[in-house]
Amino acid sequence: LGRGPWSVPFSVRPRTTPSAPLGLAAVAGNGEVALTWNAPLSDGGDDLSGYRVQWSTDGTNWTLAATTTDPGNRTYTVTGLTNGLAYRFRVSAVNAAGAGSPSDTLTATPQA
Repeated sequence: LGRGPWSVPFSVRPRTTPSAPLGLAAVAGNGEVALTWNAPLSDGGDDLSGYRVQWSTDGTNWTLAATTTDPGNRTYTVTGLTNGLAYRFRVSAVNAAGAGSPSDTLTATPQA
């Protein structure tokens, strides 16, 4: 019988979720906290599609503040917060494989 013709060559690009964003920083305002961060060191083998921003008051239960869709914009202002209450924030990079590990957690307290 013999061997048939070779298939058409193709390449596969393995991917995984991105690494954690770096340098999370916050500026507290009246009922809000403005966050900035740097891109992760690894995009996981696929282009970033945005970021997931979360907040918590206890460090255990996290609330999704936003999922951004512009990977070049690494800022987000979380609004509707209670002045005088300490909030923890974290950010994860997102690609087609999903959300990666969260950044280091940062605490900020909105003030009037």
